[in-house]
Amino acid sequence: MKHLAKTLTVSSLLLTSIGWTANSLADSPAEITRIADAMGGLERLRSVSNQTVSADITGIAPLQAPVPGGEPERFDNITYTITRALDGERFNTHWTLDIEFPLKTHYAFTEIINGEHGAVLGVDSILQTPQAPMQAIRLGARKINHFVTSPVAVVKAMLAAPTEVVLLGSLEHRERNETVLAIKKYGKDIQLWIDNNTHLPIKASYWDSNPSYGDTQIVTQYSDWQDAAGIKVPMLIKQSDQGMEMVRIQRRSVEFDIAFIADPFEVPASLNVDLDTGLYNIGVKYANWFHRYLLVGIPFDLNQYSPESVFLHPVGDGVFYLQGFTHHSLIVEMSDYLVLFDPVLLEERTQLVLPVIKQQWPNKKIKYVVPTHFHVDHSGGLRGYVADGAQLVTTERNEDFYENVLKSKHIVYPDLLALMHKKARMLEINDGETYVIDDGERRIHLLQIANRHAPGLIAPYIEDQKILFISDLYSPGFFTAPIPPQFSYWGLDLYNDLLPRKLEIKTIIGAHGGMGSFQDFIDAMNLTFPEL
Repeated sequence: MKHLAKTLTVSSLLLTSIGWTANSLADSPAEITRIADAMGGLERLRSVSNQTVSADITGIAPLQAPVPGGEPERFDNITYTITRALDGERFNTHWTLDIEFPLKTHYAFTEIINGEHGAVLGVDSILQTPQAPMQAIRLGARKINHFVTSPVAVVKAMLAAPTEVVLLGSLEHRERNETVLAIKKYGKDIQLWIDNNTHLPIKASYWDSNPSYGDTQIVTQYSDWQDAAGIKVPMLIKQSDQGMEMVRIQRRSVEFDIAFIADPFEVPASLNVDLDTGLYNIGVKYANWFHRYLLVGIPFDLNQYSPESVFLHPVGDGVFYLQGFTHHSLIVEMSDYLVLFDPVLLEERTQLVLPVIKQQWPNKKIKYVVPTHFHVDHSGGLRGYVADGAQLVTTERNEDFYENVLKSKHIVYPDLLALMHKKARMLEINDGETYVIDDGERRIHLLQIANRHAPGLIAPYIEDQKILFISDLYSPGFFTAPIPPQFSYWGLDLYNDLLPRKLEIKTIIGAHGGMGSFQDFIDAMNLTFPEL
């Protein structure tokens, strides 16, 4: 019963602030039966073996507004058809993504999940091959999302293991009496909220980790219940993160017990790989974060959390490029300390690279950590560096955002900063100011670039090496000129900002892509915008 104690402890985070009446574990089977009866009958629900859903998806990209709290980028043209086995962890999902942001493109691909194995057939991003084993991170994230978006699957799981279901109690909420049950699934404590009038599920909720917000409640709401082959199913599903709707799933059709000529859940033998449980658990921990980035064709599920994904090499005298597969940082060596630019991705990435840095510089610590901008993929590893003693450097416009990041609660998934109870230090730069980090031997100019992607984005210029580090606005070697729209406009903003400064720049190093000469950048802009 050890898992039960944990379920109750974590679930109490959700229920401590609202009055509820506790019930015993013995009451759970009766409550599950009432739910099953409301959805079509106990025997009918037990008898179905598979479910196929076709749906349209709209939503917003994760933390990609120009400024904190600003209007986020939306996605509107995503469709999927998912077939799931209701007696195990087997899924076949065909996705069609017509994406406007960050790159206008079309992807059509199929994902197969069969227990601990998975495959992606078709191109799902600019970095993916036509056929590939599914990344363990994606496997973890997708399983959770597929589970909570099917109340039939949730209730069948409870029917299959009633002794593992905890009846947390009942409460009055918005003039409606509700009952809350919980079951542990995929490492999460999944709570199912029931309308005591209809006995139909209202929503499922669980606690996720978010690199910016810490513990965050992911809620999947069910509405517009209709009959499908004698089973009641919701045709509209909304998913919210911290109370904000992020994804809306409008179902077009729901079918049960389709007969298959071939096994839709068979992973090609050539794509079967052993499951990396460490990476899988990262996908589980940040399930909603990974899932939503995948919806816009951004492959953050790539393995950037094991030693073979860390590449540290010099690019100048005392300047080191810390590369991953998609996201890179820059380390500048000063006389007595280090400065790190872009604490990318997640806490797990930070804890992976810190030992590498300490081995390279045993007598120097990171004094300053500088996110180029607030977008989570460039700042998500911040808390780990702060826990290690680094001082955050940011602009005035982002101060409140980072204060919230550093104060965010990490109870469900404690990180190093939460465990150390360490007070964070922040150095705030006035908006528009060029702050200079100067140790008497080397000067780093923190330029604030006027642009539409993230106004005031910091671009460090290492004066003695004539090196500029830039994120997002230009990614050397990532695209061949002419650079496609969206990225080209960001590049144009950088071009228009830099030229009047008349800096002697020889090398541009990207937080994405690689490195190249400043002349390469000028040539790319001239090819993209001949009128320049």
